[in-house]
Amino acid sequence: MTLIGPGEPPAFDIVAPDSPAPFLLLCDHASNRVPASIGDMGVPKEAFGLHVAWDIGALDAAKHLQRRFGATLVHTNYSRLVIDCNRDRKSTRLNSSHVSESR
Repeated sequence: MTLIGPGEPPAFDIVAPDSPAPFLLLCDHASNRVPASIGDMGVPKEAFGLHVAWDIGALDAAKHLQRRFGATLVHTNYSRLVIDCNRDRKSTRLNSSHVSESR
């Protein structure tokens, strides 16, 4: 099964991949987007505008820092409700407990 369909963005984007800056910027809760194939995951529509779905303003801040310092930026394009990229590797879940267990 492919989660990301045609016309949808990749799982992540890399801005300025060839930057000579000696550090890397990461923004792992950059979006509240969900692939169409997943639907609403049992989460109320209004929740996608809240912090539970993403870090509001984080991508804008990360892009500002990227421009200011000329560093490479890697950011996610999907909500942490789909996959939370900073979960402990030993976690039994890849996403938030706010997502319905029924889906």
